Amino acid sequence: RSTEQALTSMDSEGIIFIENPVNESQSFFIVSQEGHKTYSTENELYQYSVDGTYIRTLSDQLPTKFNIANTESNRGIEGLSVDISQSVMVYTTEKGLLSDRGLDECTDGNCVRLSINDFSVDETGDITITELYELRYDLDIVDSNSDDDFNGVSDLVIFKNKNDELYALILERAIINSLNSITKIYVVNLAKTDNNDIKDCDSLSNDTCKDIPALEKTLLFSFNEDIPDDISANGLTLSEGVTLLNFEILSILYNDDGTFYGDDNIINLVAINDNSDSGFFDIYFLYLRYDATEALEGVTSTTMEPDMANVRPMTYNVMSGFLSLIVMSGWCCIITIIEIINMF
Repeated sequence: RSTEQALTSMDSEGIIFIENPVNESQSFFIVSQEGHKTYSTENELYQYSVDGTYIRTLSDQLPTKFNIANTESNRGIEGLSVDISQSVMVYTTEKGLLSDRGLDECTDGNCVRLSINDFSVDETGDITITELYELRYDLDIVDSNSDDDFNGVSDLVIFKNKNDELYALILERAIINSLNSITKIYVVNLAKTDNNDIKDCDSLSNDTCKDIPALEKTLLFSFNEDIPDDISANGLTLSEGVTLLNFEILSILYNDDGTFYGDDNIINLVAINDNSDSGFFDIYFLYLRYDATEALEGVTSTTMEPDMANVRPMTYNVMSGFLSLIVMSGWCCIITIIEIINMF
């Protein structure tokens, strides 16, 4: 962390590893943070060395539309992903920008922007992020009895098919009555077309932007419907009144040779939940297998299944403040997932 930002006010949500092709020793992590107006914190991108040393803040490279003034508190920069070729970076907010809510179908903050970026890294480790285009992604509208209930993008991962087309798996998570969640994974094609770029739209309600279509999304997996009803028998233990864990992390598991397609075009993923109860609680690693055969051909697939036999629990004390999980990968050096306990 930096001296300019107290740990108590950080809400880090995403992390990616950036390999320096010129000087491997200058490779680094980028961490995304969603801001909060109460604590005068911004939506940020931070750069850290591989040993965890703070290097610099990269937020001057974020478009101004993603500033905290244009997002809800604690609903800012959430999902962050880089493709395996280290050529594309994508980030998004948890809920839609305030400036986009003038459009009738976006008043609930359900229209988010996916920012697709190019980047370059010099010998010293300085990174230059260049936004290429933005795409509209519409979240599901959930039935709600409270102003505190909401649906948002919890995480995303990106990958390319054999035709070099860019796809994203989007983890949507709705919080209902504080304790329960509706969680789904969708797949979308992130290709730019003649009529879907919203980068130059200050607001989606502008006359030149209101008819720009949202991405077509295909449901791959519903945590509420596709996980067996008797989940306690499969290693997932929930407290009374909690119907489903709050999954906030989705990550591709790379093969030892640096690829990510397994046998029969299977992509292996892991979903990890955030805090599900007070006091002591369990963190679960839910492994998923995504059959991306059709995505390889340029068509979305609807096949994803859980590997319930390999659910792995980890228990830790909420008072510790954060969970740091390090998974060794033969592709580069480390995939690191850091989830700082946040406020819903």
